[in-house]
Amino acid sequence: MKSVKLLAACIFIIGIVGCIPAEDKLVVRSCEAFDFGIQETNWILFPQGRDYSFRSGDQTFELISEYQITEPYILEYERPAIFAFFPDGIARNCYSSFGSTHYTKDQSLKIYNSIGYSNPEEKITINIFLDRMSFELLMVNDTLTGSRTRHSKDDFEEYQYKNFSSLSLDGKQYNQVLRVSQSNPNVQPQEIYLAKSLGLVAFVKNDSLWVRE
Repeated sequence: MKSVKLLAACIFIIGIVGCIPAEDKLVVRSCEAFDFGIQETNWILFPQGRDYSFRSGDQTFELISEYQITEPYILEYERPAIFAFFPDGIARNCYSSFGSTHYTKDQSLKIYNSIGYSNPEEKITINIFLDRMSFELLMVNDTLTGSRTRHSKDDFEEYQYKNFSSLSLDGKQYNQVLRVSQSNPNVQPQEIYLAKSLGLVAFVKNDSLWVRE
């Protein structure tokens, strides 16, 4: 009986192998450029087209900005013949993203921002790194929610995320503001303020409020 089952299994495997194409398949896909029409782009930290600086009292600093944006491209890869019967097996998706890096001349402050997706109708993530704070934002019913993306044994508590319909910072009024804050005294910054369509408008570092000019 065992021999019969083994023979049947061998015949089945041979039958499948015999149906698999002999050669790997070259897959070619046309990938679109990053879509600036998605709602997440309202929260780009530093929109292109201008220079940025921050002020705290009599002190100011300027940022150097660099941008990396996906343009239309062709995605090519070899799909092994063995996966012919598994449409999703090792399938590669187009990925589009907006990324920007900002830093002071002396490198004392570094900021990184990215928005990326494989399909704009599915999950779109916004990632932000500012000094030692790093977190991911998602749009849920037109409201931003967040979760931190980097932990350590001495710095592991979740950040606090609060949305304001309007907020005044250093005498300036902003609408639709997200505040991201944390309570670890050994970690900077302490608070980050994002405003819809404007981006990063202020942050608190070493108990000083820095406001974008």
